[in-house]
Amino acid sequence: MSDFAFAGKVFDIRVDNGVVLRNAYAPEGNKLRYEQIDGASEGGSGVVDLHVGEVAPSVYLLGWNEVSGAAVTHVMDFNSGTITGFWSFDADGGRTGEVHSATFTEVKLAVAGSPCCDPATPPRHTIASPYRKASLKPAAFAGSSSPTRTSRRPSAR
Repeated sequence: MSDFAFAGKVFDIRVDNGVVLRNAYAPEGNKLRYEQIDGASEGGSGVVDLHVGEVAPSVYLLGWNEVSGAAVTHVMDFNSGTITGFWSFDADGGRTGEVHSATFTEVKLAVAGSPCCDPATPPRHTIASPYRKASLKPAAFAGSSSPTRTSRRPSAR
């Protein structure tokens, strides 16, 4: 198991735009299974590869690039239980982005085994990118990316 605080755990994330996500992280901290459990794209889910770095003690930068071209990044702060997220995407013939804040709480599951990313159990639902539809606000930290992962810790000064 990874030493990342989120690795192997499941969290409910409440975003300031009303979206609620359930994110399950692989034990290695390199994959994420997300499910949008409330809000604009309720029922959407998927599995993505993560780029991860610890930027301060118990503060992680997570990011991925979606097949649609959307870039998603969020800072997950275990000291405060908050997330600051940014995503950019193509819209109206150009590129745009949004910043959102969220809170997260760990979900204790009563099932054994990894809650994340088992290829034998694909997500219940898959959806087209919410970033492609101008009528939908980007509703979640969702997408796919390359498998590259970095772990960097700040140097002591």
